[in-house]
Amino acid sequence: MKKRLDVLLFEKGLYNSREKSKQAIEMKRVRVNGQIVDKASFLCEEDADFEVLPFEFVSRGGFKIQKAIETFEIDLKDRVVLDIGASTGGFTDVCLKAGAKKVYCVDTGVGQLVDSIAKDSRVTNFEKTNFLTMKKLIDVDFVCIDVSFVSLKNFAKKLSEDYQTIEVVALIKPQFECGIEYARKHKGVVKDEKVHKKIVADIKATFENFGFVSKGVTTSPIKGGDGNTEFLIWLKK
Repeated sequence: MKKRLDVLLFEKGLYNSREKSKQAIEMKRVRVNGQIVDKASFLCEEDADFEVLPFEFVSRGGFKIQKAIETFEIDLKDRVVLDIGASTGGFTDVCLKAGAKKVYCVDTGVGQLVDSIAKDSRVTNFEKTNFLTMKKLIDVDFVCIDVSFVSLKNFAKKLSEDYQTIEVVALIKPQFECGIEYARKHKGVVKDEKVHKKIVADIKATFENFGFVSKGVTTSPIKGGDGNTEFLIWLKK
């Protein structure tokens, strides 16, 4: 009897959750009988030959920030990082692997960081904390941002006020930048490339108004969980 690939991978213990199985399949890290399969709904026999690659990072977010670091050739060795919207620690994980000496994790949630990140001596975790109302962290020289249900534009003013010089990589999520009416009309998935371009341009303009310079934009290597194409913007001040 055939079963969905994501279900089989979980049942066989190849990944520790069905969600992890889905993510691995989406990122083309699974082979079935020697062939890469990128659809979680793919039906296959239970006795098929499965080859899986382990996750390089603690969450799929790691692949996004890694793309920015490689594309923009950002050197994080011995730097102090502020991770806004740290969640499980995907961005933090990559920053630590890239040589950051300290990472401040800030998130409005609680208990989200995976144990390996939360217990790392280089990590200071600010839970139930809104960056927009917290005190300045004085030694930060690099900021990464991955937030939901709020526009990136909201962060430009405080970052500019807190730091005379700073480097920022932020994940642009179109569904939270397009306006609530547009998002509702399109069921939260923004496909129009013209809208994508306008969103990116508006974010650039907002940060530039607060003294930042846009150094580059790249498309995320994987889509958001809801199917949205996402972008990474590199800013300096």
